[in-house]
Amino acid sequence: TCQSEELSDRAKILSQVLTANGWDVLKPSGGLFLVAKPRAYILKHGCTEKDGGDQITDILFKEKNVAINNSTWTGLPGYCRFVLSCKKKDFEEAVIRLRDFNCSNY
Repeated sequence: TCQSEELSDRAKILSQVLTANGWDVLKPSGGLFLVAKPRAYILKHGCTEKDGGDQITDILFKEKNVAINNSTWTGLPGYCRFVLSCKKKDFEEAVIRLRDFNCSNY
């Protein structure tokens, strides 16, 4: 259960960071991933949810060196997938980068 507690804690931390920066986070039910939609980006650019979910992944990678699965990959229009089950240091670094990334600014 130590691993499940760590993943749950990571999901809470990441959910808070994303929500504060314009994302709609699907409530996780446990597991290795977190799924969220860049709502502020989609609204600002008036793009389709799928296009917004795909574009934001490119921006995150180029601007913050954070790799996530895009909307096309998830099959959920507008939603991207974040991995929770990575090395502790990698997760912490990604959270720092995401804290500085408000998707309504792009």
